[in-house]
Amino acid sequence: MAGGRVSLAMLDLFGEVTGVDPVLWGPSIAGYGELTLYGLAESPDALLLLDRLGRHTLSVACVYIPRLEDVDDAVLRDLVTLARATNGPDGASDATC
Repeated sequence: MAGGRVSLAMLDLFGEVTGVDPVLWGPSIAGYGELTLYGLAESPDALLLLDRLGRHTLSVACVYIPRLEDVDDAVLRDLVTLARATNGPDGASDATC
């Protein structure tokens, strides 16, 4: 999947889950309200999902997916949904990876 198509797929996924229009936060980060994928590695529910996600790496703050084709779409959607439920519109976080 070419970079532009990946970006559009992610815009669609985040938009569907959050119901919020994206806003650019700097040159390379699109934000969706207060949703964040930071800190997912600390959540037991997220860890179970990450085990099923497919090819990815974790840093201290982010989940990195080299190729969207290498991950399970349904599990990725579940991770975004979990992040939305955990942080929600009133959460303290302020960015997405």
